[in-house]
Amino acid sequence: MGHADRRAPFAALATLAALAAVPFALALPVHPPDSGDAAVPAALADQPSSLASLLACGTPAGNGALLVATFAPFRPAVRFCWDANHFYEESDSMPDPVQMPNVMAGITSWQQQVPVPTSYFQAVTNPETNTGSLGYGQPNVWRIPLVPVPAASPIPLSGGNFQRGAIALAVNGIPIFNPRNNTGQFSYAIGELDTYGGHCGRANDYHYHVAPLHLQPLVGAGKPVAWALDGYPIYGYDEPDGTPRQALDADGGHTVAPWGYHYHAIGSAAAGPQSPYLMNAFHGTVVNFGGQVDPQPDAINYEPAFTALQGARIVSSTRPSADSFALTYTVNSASYVVSWTLDRKTRTITMHREAPSGTTNVAYTSTKRFQSYAPAPRSMAALPDTGQAASATATFGEDADYLINAPAFTDNGDGTVTDAVTGLMWQKVDSGEMTWESAMAGAAALTLGGYTDWRLPTPMEAFGILDHGRNPALNPAYFQDNASGTSQYWWTTDPFGTDLTRVWATNSGGGMGPHSKTQTVSAGGTSRFCARYVRGAKAWNTHTYYNNGDGTVTDLDTGLMWTQAPGSAMTWNAAIAWAEGLTTGGYTDWRLPNVKELQSIVDITQAVATTAAASKAPVNRLLFPGTTATAHWSSTPLRSPTLTSAWLVEFGVNTAVPPANGPTRNLQGIVSYEVQSSAYPAFAVRTAAPVSCDCPADLNNDRRVDGIDLGRLLAAWGAASASTGADINRDGIVDGQDLGALLAAWGSCP
Repeated sequence: MGHADRRAPFAALATLAALAAVPFALALPVHPPDSGDAAVPAALADQPSSLASLLACGTPAGNGALLVATFAPFRPAVRFCWDANHFYEESDSMPDPVQMPNVMAGITSWQQQVPVPTSYFQAVTNPETNTGSLGYGQPNVWRIPLVPVPAASPIPLSGGNFQRGAIALAVNGIPIFNPRNNTGQFSYAIGELDTYGGHCGRANDYHYHVAPLHLQPLVGAGKPVAWALDGYPIYGYDEPDGTPRQALDADGGHTVAPWGYHYHAIGSAAAGPQSPYLMNAFHGTVVNFGGQVDPQPDAINYEPAFTALQGARIVSSTRPSADSFALTYTVNSASYVVSWTLDRKTRTITMHREAPSGTTNVAYTSTKRFQSYAPAPRSMAALPDTGQAASATATFGEDADYLINAPAFTDNGDGTVTDAVTGLMWQKVDSGEMTWESAMAGAAALTLGGYTDWRLPTPMEAFGILDHGRNPALNPAYFQDNASGTSQYWWTTDPFGTDLTRVWATNSGGGMGPHSKTQTVSAGGTSRFCARYVRGAKAWNTHTYYNNGDGTVTDLDTGLMWTQAPGSAMTWNAAIAWAEGLTTGGYTDWRLPNVKELQSIVDITQAVATTAAASKAPVNRLLFPGTTATAHWSSTPLRSPTLTSAWLVEFGVNTAVPPANGPTRNLQGIVSYEVQSSAYPAFAVRTAAPVSCDCPADLNNDRRVDGIDLGRLLAAWGAASASTGADINRDGIVDGQDLGALLAAWGSCP
């Protein structure tokens, strides 16, 4: 059928269409500009595109696709993004206990260092103090050129060069240092390395000194196990197709079609690693600054260096829990244990060291080295709608004009409530007023609904259940106060940056911000801060962003596409009109984000400023580099009789808000409100289309074309916008041609 026949074959396909009755997430107009959209069922919606599907649509430049393919198997322990020139990687450089169960074992030349999480993250500023370094003031992340440039004069790894820092990055996010240690000796040859080819440096940072071939089964045959910092891949002993390695050039690499120039691990499967272990020189262009490749992140030391322990041999290591570790070693047949535990909220590590000279116990606090969150998958399946249905303007595009993931709670009848949008389970009646310390400790003692794995929520999770159409801002059918008194605030798990005297809390008015621990009654204050616990996923504060290379960025965790640069300062009404009229990245369906969406791009761990002068916007600074440290508008009006104020998120600090306009915002990251006539910048957002370029008829990205996809196509029948995934042939209309393409692709995607 062509364009002349736009009738959906409902009768013939009714049975298949019935299979589509499942909830999905998207923004659908509630009172749209015309009545044509009103009949679209709100349950049929677009989900976030997968990373693989987006890569099929268009890949980063140069080696970008191969970089993504090799690092992707190790998500979420590694995170990555890119711009036009570089691939950026983040990790804590910790060996995975499943992939590397006996890390450090076998080392016979030991400097007494142990593996401790590092902070190779964009939220951390590189501690480099030399202003001549390219890393000075930059995010503390790894950077690999997407398109390597051959060096006019390759710099050798020998001769004292690059004996500090890394020369390559393994695909699991662990750096690879020069095979020679800082004295010029080969680390492998003198017993400094474990069975995986790594050990810990003086900063207690785990890294390799040879190619990590133990990763080959995980990354897949024929793929690199590492990337040199000049941008060229490092393969195993053989060529990618499994044939014997061909002759190498003077730099220790070669060009072999179709793989281009690349390096190899030196050695063989039979003999193992052999000198010189890795390449001889950087074939690509690098900057040699201060004895290392520049820029590169710093491990950020927190403990004095130790000396070699003569006669020591590490025999085993364990990781009893995510942040608890232990290592056993022997000296003259006697066994000793080193154990250490990281408290992420206080940023403190407690070390227990047994040695022939005696036992020591010491604690170190480092607000830069230790981060509040370990890498983890997202904890919220989607962002819930704000619940604000009141209209404050005749300008189309305010919060009430879109229904985005309508709240869907279920009272389980056992004291728990399940949020179908996020997938989290909540305590129905909060645990009452208490100090933050009591709230943190109380989670372990709670048994409710047959579950014992309760925890305090993250700020984003706690903010997610607020209903901005109500005051108090919780639905009383599902969330109730403890009988001991009315709740005013609810604790979250996060202190305010490095200030352990303040903690993030949501409030009954619908806002969120850091508060002194002493504000609550139990700590001598006058307000009631309460604990409401959550369960269902590990706490999370990360995002997987995809740089679309067209001025837009897609958050794969929320399914939202953002403008990389916000608009200039404007009134609230002007911000709504600006977003609705925007054309960017080839899309015209932009809108102003609601307050929950806007808050979602804030990295709470970066919101640490107490003065405007010290503020840097608490967003991903690699992907949103132009964001200013000031308040940004959301589309959500404040619930009030006059509806003359709107919610915003403060990316900076503002202590000069006139009292008539709204509350002051004396700490960074606060979710507050101000009169709509004030002027602030704004981002635009849209719901990313689920275009699966390698299987375009798979509209929900589950790698199958079935009744769910058919239901979506039928619901979208007719004129289509650029974001309509059901328009399979992208001709601006969902019709018989798209139906034919879907039916032809029925079944599993190739």
